[in-house]
Amino acid sequence: MDDFDKFIKELTSQPSKTVGEVFVFVDECHRTQSGKLHQVMKAIMPNAVFIGFTGTPLLKKDKQTSLEIFGNYIHTYKFSEAVDDKVVLDLIYEARDIDQSLRSNDKVDAWFDVKTKGLNDWQKSELKKKWGTKVDPIVQTNNVLI
Repeated sequence: MDDFDKFIKELTSQPSKTVGEVFVFVDECHRTQSGKLHQVMKAIMPNAVFIGFTGTPLLKKDKQTSLEIFGNYIHTYKFSEAVDDKVVLDLIYEARDIDQSLRSNDKVDAWFDVKTKGLNDWQKSELKKKWGTKVDPIVQTNNVLI
């Protein structure tokens, strides 16, 4: 962190020389502008006007950060407005509980071996760590016998 702070101070002490007004348009700003990248851009172009765009619904924590970084909204276009304008289809989501049961560990292992045939032992182990879980075979949760 000390190196980054030093880097920012160096950039701030020698900003880019620009002629005229500079506008920086940042697409998908919620992804790139909440951290160090924005600090570097502001240090390089301290007099630029930064305008952020995003078409992605913001999480509450990102929304506050975007407002802090870019200021008030110039314009918003809500999902419900897009549905009303018929430019997108409405999103309908129904949560469903699907009864499932795992009855044969051997069949799961055989399926895994087929699907990971070209991988080495380390790669297979990493997949198992990421996606696999070891559960007491007697435990039943959410209508799923494991």
